[in-house]
Amino acid sequence: MTPKVSNRLIFSGLLLAALVSFAMLAFPMYVIRPFRSQGTTELAASLIIGRWSAAATSICAGLCLLLTTVLWLRMQPRRVWMKRIGTALIALLVVATSLLARVNIFERMFHPITTAQFVSAASANTDNKEMVLAVNVGPEQRAYPVAIMAYHHVLNDVLGGEPLVVTY
Repeated sequence: MTPKVSNRLIFSGLLLAALVSFAMLAFPMYVIRPFRSQGTTELAASLIIGRWSAAATSICAGLCLLLTTVLWLRMQPRRVWMKRIGTALIALLVVATSLLARVNIFERMFHPITTAQFVSAASANTDNKEMVLAVNVGPEQRAYPVAIMAYHHVLNDVLGGEPLVVTY
């Protein structure tokens, strides 16, 4: 006869799967967040993790659902509902993490500027140290604040009668 696996070991597996699932979602978001410099090694790691996160979190979600089911069937009557709610919440969070791993949060956060509004340099409310992307097309000039461009990344504009795509 084989010895049964203890409930603590099963619960530890549930927590480990939850931790792996959360890390697969959180690490790329942490590394690739805006207004932060990224090292080549951590960026490469986050891109690899991001590529595999949907599959890995799905495996973690399936494992959590399986382990939660096993724990539910093995639980003793003493405080059973509290334990079941705890394991169900962990499994639910891992399933949510698995679903979120399929969404590119940065595509949701950063929208191109479609209706840009411009003011004269004299009336612009900018600091002297603020960096801008300056563009000259014929006699016309325009400056795009880097702080705004870094958030939106893309701006479509017309300057001097020429279509212009400004990116940062």
